[in-house]
Order: sequence, then structure tokens, then C-alpha cells
Amino acid sequence: MKRFEHSTIVNMTFTKSDRGFIADVFNRLAKCCRTSRFESTDTSKALHGILPELFVMWDDNIKKGILGLRGAASGRDYDGTCYAEEFLPLMQSMASQLLASYVQQNGGTPQEANAKISSMIGGCTLAKLLDEFNYLKFTKKWTLEDIRGGYRR
Repeated sequence: MKRFEHSTIVNMTFTKSDRGFIADVFNRLAKCCRTSRFESTDTSKALHGILPELFVMWDDNIKKGILGLRGAASGRDYDGTCYAEEFLPLMQSMASQLLASYVQQNGGTPQEANAKISSMIGGCTLAKLLDEFNYLKFTKKWTLEDIRGGYRR
């Protein structure tokens, strides 16, 4: 993981080699040695804890909301390959769109936008902000209007 220590969700290149490495690490971590469960949610949290600027967390609702249904019927699963090749690049696209929108509205550079957004949300990383948005949208089922208004149920 040391090779990614300066990578963020915005600047990561996600080469074939990088995606393969992330998928392999993800799959190894997700296989619980005490049970036969595949712990992809916990693995995404562990990876975020190691490299919080790069890895975006997911849970079952986030996975389904962003990537659609998986499993035996589709022949695809929510594994490390899915996380590295589909989910993270989609999160990178969202992060880039967020920064571009901020720059368009407020001026500056994407790096300045990232720093300003981080300061506005208490120093959290952009990867964590994406996680929070996904959690509210897909797990809590808040609408965009609810999210903007800080809706509380």
C-alpha cells in the first residue's frame, strides 16, 4: 500500500496494475479466517483507515445503489475487482465533478477547491465526503433536497 501513500481519489491513475493490486489486497482482507463470510464493507473501511485520501467506503446499500444488483443471476459480485475497477473510478469521477463545479462557481484551482471543501466539512477528506453523501443517499434514502437542507428524521 506504500505505493499509494501520496494518492488521492482525485489524482489516482488507476492503471491496470494499480487496479489489480487493489483488488488483490481487497479480496485478501475481505476473506474472514474465522467465518466463510466475505466482508467487503469492513474491508472498504479498513482501506479507508489506512489511506483516507484514496479509498471510499461502501456498504451493501451503497454498492447496490451505485453499481446495481450483483450475484449469481448477473455472474458478477461485489468483490475487490468490482471495487477497484468500477466503484473507485466512479467515485473519482464524482470527486472530479465536485471540484470542477466548485471551481466554476468560485474560481481557483481544483487543489484550492479541495482544500476549501475539506475545511468546510471539518477537515474530512474528499473520499470521506463521498462516503457521507453515498450513505445519506443510498443507505438513509435521503433525497438531494434532504441532504442540502440537513434533513433529520
